Amino acid sequence: MPKRRLLVADESTVSVSQLTRQLQTPVGRSVGWLVGERVYGLFANALMALILIRGLGPSEFGVFSFAVALTAIAGSVTQLSGPLMVQQLTIHPDRRPQLLASAGAITAALSALAVAALTVIVSLFGPDDSSTLLVPVLAMGLALHPILVLDFEYQAELLARRASLSRNAGLTVSVFALIAASLSGAGLLWFALARLSGSVVTAALLYALRPHRERVPIQAERTAIRSLAKKSFPLMVSAFAIGIYFKLDQVMLGWMTTAAETGRYAATARLSELFHFLPMAFAASLGPKIAEIREADRERYTDVFGRVFCYLSAVAIGIIVLTQLFGERLALKALGSAYEGVGPILSVHIFATLFVFLGVGAALWTVNENLERVFMYATVMGAIVNAALNYLLIPRFGGVGAAWATLTAYGVAAVGVNGLFKETRPLLAMQLRSLLPLRWIAAVKVDLGGPRE
Repeated sequence: MPKRRLLVADESTVSVSQLTRQLQTPVGRSVGWLVGERVYGLFANALMALILIRGLGPSEFGVFSFAVALTAIAGSVTQLSGPLMVQQLTIHPDRRPQLLASAGAITAALSALAVAALTVIVSLFGPDDSSTLLVPVLAMGLALHPILVLDFEYQAELLARRASLSRNAGLTVSVFALIAASLSGAGLLWFALARLSGSVVTAALLYALRPHRERVPIQAERTAIRSLAKKSFPLMVSAFAIGIYFKLDQVMLGWMTTAAETGRYAATARLSELFHFLPMAFAASLGPKIAEIREADRERYTDVFGRVFCYLSAVAIGIIVLTQLFGERLALKALGSAYEGVGPILSVHIFATLFVFLGVGAALWTVNENLERVFMYATVMGAIVNAALNYLLIPRFGGVGAAWATLTAYGVAAVGVNGLFKETRPLLAMQLRSLLPLRWIAAVKVDLGGPRE
């Protein structure tokens, strides 16, 4: 009896022993540690969010979310591109100390500017005294970013175990510190310090466990600083646009509405985003195989990608339907009665899940087609739409208006932009066809035949 085989699977059979040998290689071990870290981080971050939501209540959680979002936007421009740095460290192993020192110098300068800018902004325009105090405290985490450049060396030398242990230890410390703050009834400032404590532990461990600890400290090189800054600038602009794209809604709510409304929206967004890891995990697992199929059989590659979008759309729409049916009751049980009124926000915000899923698939397609510039254009346009609609809708509709702005911006960035470029119109067609339920049925068919000739 022939073995059952999904159409997106490889044509060759990989034995358990072969897979085991692959996992025992340095690359395999690094991937294993990174996957484990991602799974642990998912649960740890969800637990921290729940502790903050229930421990602080809508008003204080709103202030906290405003401060975190504003700090995240500023912090998005303080870190260099990971792939760029790993590439440089791998190509120039003899210059790693100088490259790391130069990256640290750039990051230190950008972090200092970001901390100063945040302090001035909240001092002059902060919505309340709590935000004025909280933002500088959370911004202290940006001062640790120069140490975090050491993670690039871990990646270049395939030492994922040390880096993963460092980050997981920081997450664990933050979880227990937040639990202690919640149980003791501590004030908002202590919750911020509890969150910051994990970052301090991660930075300390990354420094303590770094490879080549015997090296004499090397000064940064001007030529390396100029080169890294020049190459990183477009990526920093994209990172800033991404920060605005994902976090501006909570910042504008904090400035334009009450802290309680910001808290209800931020808590709802956390719930709505719970399943966003699914398409990323799906893309990460299928990405290499799809790239291989593209090189071998272009027609099959197009067919496989059409099926991928069908899977993504079907799962996303299933989540949306279930949320519309049971979301408000489950949200109140998870968040507590203090968050009464989150239903209308959740019923709108959850529709953004569809565009998130389609957007992850689109990002995978653009990478395979060498159209990364489209991703940058999409992110910038999404950020502009998000800012404009938040400005128009928040004063009148509050959190519900912010949800509509988010939904529209995600739709523009993930789907709408693809109609503007000739190269991405086939992508738009695949995305739109994937919304038809009959396509889902065709996509899940299993090939019972043997290998293709």
